[in-house]
Amino acid sequence: MNLQFITVWLLAYLTTSKLIGVQFDVEPHTLPQWPADATKPQSKLSADMVQYLGGRLVNLYQNISKIIGNRLEIHGVIPFSYQMINITMNGKVDLLSNWVQLNSHKLLIMAYRSNADAIRSLALPTINYATKINKKVLVAVEVKNILPTLISFHIHSNQYLADQLKLLHSYLVKYPGYQGQCIHDYNAMILRPNVTDVEYAYGDIRSIIVWDPNDWLVAAQRKILLDFIAKSNINLIYLGVGNYINARRVWATLRTFVYITHAMNVNVIFLYGAATWVIEPTVALNTANNTLNFWRTL
Repeated sequence: MNLQFITVWLLAYLTTSKLIGVQFDVEPHTLPQWPADATKPQSKLSADMVQYLGGRLVNLYQNISKIIGNRLEIHGVIPFSYQMINITMNGKVDLLSNWVQLNSHKLLIMAYRSNADAIRSLALPTINYATKINKKVLVAVEVKNILPTLISFHIHSNQYLADQLKLLHSYLVKYPGYQGQCIHDYNAMILRPNVTDVEYAYGDIRSIIVWDPNDWLVAAQRKILLDFIAKSNINLIYLGVGNYINARRVWATLRTFVYITHAMNVNVIFLYGAATWVIEPTVALNTANNTLNFWRTL
């Protein structure tokens, strides 16, 4: 451990805000029980299943909020299709996207398309609702090799990606409910040649998703991640922690990573997720409790 590392660590330790929140990426639409006709149910069975799973998702956010309170931000995440699904909670009918947003501090919408115009169209309803209820939305874009001609920037150049995200920001910056962008995900980005030659992500919050815990846990991978952050304009990381939040033996490593990124003026949101948590929420609630316990050690 060299002197520069120790200095950075101590400076970060003496500051206050380090870990700022949690994101629970729970997507019931990926479950086999989720109806294919969810946006326009063609049967009572489909409608009832959407109501059940959608309601369970909202209940999960409500219960996580009871644990976390206002001590940490809760960042919800939805696909754009939730803007087309109505469910009933406490006798009131509203869009599933709105219910999730009401029970989160911020919302990330997966508006996955490969050009700024299409992304804007998908994200605007949720951004407009955020403006109405005085909340904020981050717009997520895809760079992984998933349907690359439709939803992803995977086959496009770095410059095209940067230009489209800058254009998207120019479209959305006038809306008070918009706060920035998110890249999905880091492991796809670092495979792109000369990836840090141009700026990615625009807005007050410029974020990236880092799903693999090995990227902060393994020293060699951690160095690559920190170098990437240092050379980019990212100021927030959604950091995949997984079950390691339940393993106190690695908390020291996790704390050090949070301290270092904070010294780099980069905030951290702990990221967790499993679609099955809408059916069996015990692990999610334990994770929320352990995250709070970890936060108290900072």
